[in-house]
Amino acid sequence: MARGKDVSCRSFSTLLASKRDHYPYSDRYIAEAVGIDGKTVQRAFDAAVASGDRRRACGAIRRIITWDMISTLI
Repeated sequence: MARGKDVSCRSFSTLLASKRDHYPYSDRYIAEAVGIDGKTVQRAFDAAVASGDRRRACGAIRRIITWDMISTLI
């Protein structure tokens, strides 16, 4: 398998695994790791904190930092 293919498969696997994750702040780390700007990450984090519930926090983050945004930067 070519190295480029291997890297994209690992990235895609990581993305799929993170979709199953219910810890909202891991989304923040993923966003920072792929290079989403700090203001957007902070806005998502603030929305998560304001939501008050872990499941709602996940939704609050994903409304601001979408999987499409993350996948285009991988």
